[in-house]
Amino acid sequence: WSQSYNSPTHVAINFKASTSFSSVKRITSGYAEGAESKILAQPLVQNNIVFFIDAKSVIYSYDLTKRKLIWKIRVSKKEEKNHNIGGGLVLLNDRIFVNSAYGEIIALNAADGKIIWKKNVFSPLRSSPTIYNNKIISLTLDNRLIVVDSENGNTLWEHEGILNNTTIMGAPKVAADDNILIVPYSNGEFYGLNYSNGIVLWKDSFLDLEKAETSNAFTDIDANPVIINNIVILASSSGKLMALDKRTGNRLWLKDITTTKT
Repeated sequence: WSQSYNSPTHVAINFKASTSFSSVKRITSGYAEGAESKILAQPLVQNNIVFFIDAKSVIYSYDLTKRKLIWKIRVSKKEEKNHNIGGGLVLLNDRIFVNSAYGEIIALNAADGKIIWKKNVFSPLRSSPTIYNNKIISLTLDNRLIVVDSENGNTLWEHEGILNNTTIMGAPKVAADDNILIVPYSNGEFYGLNYSNGIVLWKDSFLDLEKAETSNAFTDIDANPVIINNIVILASSSGKLMALDKRTGNRLWLKDITTTKT
């Protein structure tokens, strides 16, 4: 489980365990949520080591077999430590890549937590990054998609949506499959982009549907896009669930279903 929802398509496999889950034990913990600090990221597990981020942007590495903390590091900025909303982690080989709530993409050594490189993107990052073909794909709060090289943090290309000032607290991840990125923006628009260069393959929006059929002030897409069998599933916070052809963007069906999770 190296990235949220298991894969860049966000189709998680079904897991089976031999345990009956008859008891729950706390093995370790970090800072809890508060009024201005929210945890939006899933923990990650690799080789019986769990990595997670707490409500004050402290990242932990914990050995599940030995039941001991390996390392921890705070990735918040020194001048501001109490406004941690979101952020997330992804694992690639021997590195952890962090989307920081303070507008930084950070590469850490998974073995000891030391910083390898750090990139300022000048806008908060609330969702976890997506890993696809060894590239880091991040979506900022101000609707910018940034694709960076995992080796050195250099920006490969960017794409921008229209800024939306009224949003729900959550944020979606970008989905990827067959050299196509599915990019959901908080203003209700979503794009199919060429993974290699960011060229727009197709675009669509929930905006017209929302204006015509709802009075919801929120136009966010907070649920992660899901790609399965060349079909893209997208959900708007205003109460619309849509299926599209991944390759062409043609709409396949539309349902009145409200969700911020997929």
